[in-house]
Amino acid sequence: MNPNPKIEPPNPKNTNQNPKKPPHSSLASIKIQTIFPS
Repeated sequence: MNPNPKIEPPNPKNTNQNPKKPPHSSLASIKIQTIFPS
């Protein structure tokens, strides 16, 4: 049994993402930067 059910196992696609943020947040930020380059 996983002692920390809230912590999800590291996914190969999410290795560069912040585990505290949902996986779609980084994608959304990338899309926003693409539409509105800072």
